[in-house]
Amino acid sequence: MKPTSFTGRRIAFGFLAALIFVFPGIARSDDEDDKLKKEIADTLKQIEDLKKKLDELRKGPTPAPALNSVPDSVLAKMNWRSIGPANMGGRVTAVAVVESDPTTYYIATASGGLLKTTNNGTTFSFVFEKEATVSIGDVAVAPSDPNVVYVGTGENNPRNSASYGDGIYKSTDAGKTWLNVGLKKSFSIGKIIVHPKEPNTVYVAAMGRAWGPNEERGVFKTDDGGKTWKKVLYVDDKTGAIELRMDPTDPNVLLAGLWERKRDEFDGFFGQGPWPGPDQYGPITAHGAGGGLFKTADAGKTWKKLTGEKGAAGLPTVKTGRIGLDYSRKTKGLVYAIIDTEDIGKGRPPLTVLLGVSGEGDKDGAKVTAVTEDGPAAKAGLKAGDLITAADGKKITSYDDLLDFMVTKKPDDVVKLTVVRGKEKDKKEALTIELKLAPRPVEQPKGKGGQQSLSPGGIVVTISSFEDPVKVTEVPKGGAAEKSGVKVGMTIVAVEGKEVGDWRAYRAELRVGPKAENPRKDGEKVKVSFQEGDKKAFEVTLPLAMAEVRFQGGGKQGPTTTNRPFLMSNVVGGQQQNVQGN
Repeated sequence: MKPTSFTGRRIAFGFLAALIFVFPGIARSDDEDDKLKKEIADTLKQIEDLKKKLDELRKGPTPAPALNSVPDSVLAKMNWRSIGPANMGGRVTAVAVVESDPTTYYIATASGGLLKTTNNGTTFSFVFEKEATVSIGDVAVAPSDPNVVYVGTGENNPRNSASYGDGIYKSTDAGKTWLNVGLKKSFSIGKIIVHPKEPNTVYVAAMGRAWGPNEERGVFKTDDGGKTWKKVLYVDDKTGAIELRMDPTDPNVLLAGLWERKRDEFDGFFGQGPWPGPDQYGPITAHGAGGGLFKTADAGKTWKKLTGEKGAAGLPTVKTGRIGLDYSRKTKGLVYAIIDTEDIGKGRPPLTVLLGVSGEGDKDGAKVTAVTEDGPAAKAGLKAGDLITAADGKKITSYDDLLDFMVTKKPDDVVKLTVVRGKEKDKKEALTIELKLAPRPVEQPKGKGGQQSLSPGGIVVTISSFEDPVKVTEVPKGGAAEKSGVKVGMTIVAVEGKEVGDWRAYRAELRVGPKAENPRKDGEKVKVSFQEGDKKAFEVTLPLAMAEVRFQGGGKQGPTTTNRPFLMSNVVGGQQQNVQGN
């Protein structure tokens, strides 16, 4: 029965009137009256039910229940926190979202396989459990067909505990089953890019072996879903591809980041080379001439290396390391790149002097935010709120400028600061404040801690910072070192005739020796020079053996001072802390 727009009341009255007109002047019994009343009541009930149904239809369909049953008011009070895993395998290497249904996405892990969710992360399931490896570098969903998924095996973070893979896997049923489609000797996959309209056209950035050379590295392309592959970008057998991105406005345009990198058995330990310089805990090769940023505009047929020398403003002109890339989807032609280079760590040298202020940048100078009590600045009359605009006649436009100036100074140097004091324009006054710089105090951490390392004669050495000389703490009784006259408290001043004035030089010389490709080994004999106080140094030949290196402060967090800016942990080093006023 199709509902009409009449109200229930109008229909009822019309029905009664029809009954009267049809049966005029006919007498009815009580039974007939009761029957008629019942029929009228039933009809009115049907009309009311139809009216309710009509009102529901006018309101539209009932919205489906939200995927998340937790009220928004509760979610608004919650904060994200990491729940692990936090051990050696606790790394997520890639996330691939099905853009036609963002509640479905895949999560690739370094050594835990591939996970999938179809309900926006409420639950996950493992979908890569029966393959030859569980180490994954990248995962990609075909934009034109969410059933087509590609997985590149082999973690793309070639760290000291990374696992390698056995090529590219493909699924045509959204992760239910997988087929290995090649590049089995690529070892690790940096990135997979699938053509936006052709699910069988795929580009792969392959890193290759972490430990040495191999041919199956660079950028590869397939047009038949992995049946055949072409190596479209290759530099040499030492340089792999870590990054790959496609222009969202033109699928023929791609950018690739290539990386020349080589691990050795010392990855994660103190490295070689001068300081500042390459990552002191990095691999034997972290930067190379083969790496860099490459571009193709013809779908991989030809590539051009983008370099700073050829007019690409902003790109580095030195050897590069790892590269990260991304295109803006909003702004055509906008690309972001983060590029590691061999110039890593060459920031402002540590200060050796104390001015005694904290400050912040200002558009016209260095603004003093705090003054250290009894420091040189306080004694000279400098106050919080003062604006330093010049130092020894040199213009200061920011707090960084002031720090750059202080780096050039030595303790007891006298400097003249031009200072503007006062907040109101008509009450500001220019002052010249002269002061003598003090030596910057060094806070030495307390306690002990250490790690094992090669040491001449098996002696135990102790350091308080990476810049300090290496001191002998213990000498094995009856060993070659004791028999040669080495005593506790002596300083190691040279190895194989090469001066080692601090821990970095000492560790680097013992690690790599004269050739980085041929590091020293346990049992190898080396010539070491020891010095006791002001006495003349003497040289002895000692065999290398594993011994303890002790660090004052142990593995606990030691205080960071300006002349020790990278002391995150006394054992393994680290990045500079975010310390207010430092």
